[in-house]
Amino acid sequence: MAGFERNENTLYSIPLRFAELKMKRCPLCGEEKPEWLVKEEWKILGKIYHFMCPQCRSVLKVSQNDVTGLSFTTATMAGQLKKYKGKDNKKVYVTVEKIGLQARTPENLRLEGAEASLEELWEAFDNCRKE
Repeated sequence: MAGFERNENTLYSIPLRFAELKMKRCPLCGEEKPEWLVKEEWKILGKIYHFMCPQCRSVLKVSQNDVTGLSFTTATMAGQLKKYKGKDNKKVYVTVEKIGLQARTPENLRLEGAEASLEELWEAFDNCRKE
């Protein structure tokens, strides 16, 4: 997909490091340790990172504030905004932007466009596999 890359030549890539630590498996196809492809986008309220699973081609969207941890405390504006929206400051929230063809099932199609914590996405994936 246009604009997605995996640039490991940089000394320290914040989104790739985040993906290695927090997204150790794809919550839509279950791929263990996917080598996420990343694209960044600037919005009015900050940067958004798009992560594409190379296995299923699904795309997840995470705010820069969750990637960097700025929203994990109410001492920052990002954290205060997150709390105001009723979200748990210590959780990473992800929007399922697109579900790839290989990962499309009737169960996970309802997740497309939805925002949830990573834990909730993994739980939904695990529940789909049990059924």
